[in-house]
Amino acid sequence: MSFNKPKVEKRLSSLIDLAGRLDKKILSRELDLMITKWSDYRFLSPYEATNVFIAAYRNAFKSAVRTHCDIHEAANSRGIDLLALRKATRSTEFTQLWVARQNADSVGLPYDVYLQFCFDFAMRRKRRRLPRPNQLFWNKETQIAWKATFAEFMTDALNGGVLRPGALPQYRIETYRGLLAQELFRSTIIELTKKGNRPLRHIIEDRSLIKRQVPAELFSEVYGAYAFETAVRSLHQQIKHHPIQVDPYIAPDEVDLWQSCFAVPWARDTQGPICSVCPAAEGCGRLGNYVLSKIKRKYGTDDPIAEMEKTGARKRQARKRARDKVSGVNPSGTSTLHAGGASS
Repeated sequence: MSFNKPKVEKRLSSLIDLAGRLDKKILSRELDLMITKWSDYRFLSPYEATNVFIAAYRNAFKSAVRTHCDIHEAANSRGIDLLALRKATRSTEFTQLWVARQNADSVGLPYDVYLQFCFDFAMRRKRRRLPRPNQLFWNKETQIAWKATFAEFMTDALNGGVLRPGALPQYRIETYRGLLAQELFRSTIIELTKKGNRPLRHIIEDRSLIKRQVPAELFSEVYGAYAFETAVRSLHQQIKHHPIQVDPYIAPDEVDLWQSCFAVPWARDTQGPICSVCPAAEGCGRLGNYVLSKIKRKYGTDDPIAEMEKTGARKRQARKRARDKVSGVNPSGTSTLHAGGASS
């Protein structure tokens, strides 16, 4: 597989820029979220995933306006001002959107499905306004009701066939490298098939032969040897008369196989259960260190947001001292002037 240089530069550049927009703690979450997020997003960079989430939020917002407010206003409803968001180097709304996307990743649903639940839940509680990105997830007041309602929603989604992973080339048998995202995808497919009622023969035909996502023998471990062998024999008979057309395959380049946590600043945990066994750990570590070095060179520090906050605090303190000096107030808060104007 080959490296697409422009794609490499774009991805690494986005990670470097994010260090000046988001706190360390926020970016460090990306490692654990790689495990919980919906499979279609596990090979997107965090920035790309956030853009997907923003598009989904805007669509969900319009739909909610149409359903709960005014159908005539829906066409002009945006929910988010993209132009202002792109212009701002660092903004509260961007941070809220990023955290909102992370919250969606933590529950493992496609963004459109997650947002449908969140908007419906909010409006059933008789909210006067549609929820902003930072109001989608549960809080202390809604935690119990939100989680209980979500559990019911998730059960219906699993049983109703709403959750259908995409056919990404990163999950093809030809591309398999033992990456955690690939292992989790296979587990997801098997779990979803167990929830459904399709015959095993059709499942093997679809997932193992047509889409080529899961080796057929893995289904034997779940359904048992007898059911598996019966399904395979039936398939062999079918193929004799009706050959199977395999979905086309275009091999992804090396960058496309970078998992969502790859080289993300402050996300690596070399001794942890994820990074310590990851086949991509060496390359991730090398480029992760490169990203950190570029961050320090660009911002003059290895923790830009903390430094910005310290600088802001010093400036605020300096302005306060200047105001106090003009008004004649000393650091203890008492006046330095007598009634007659003489210094004390």
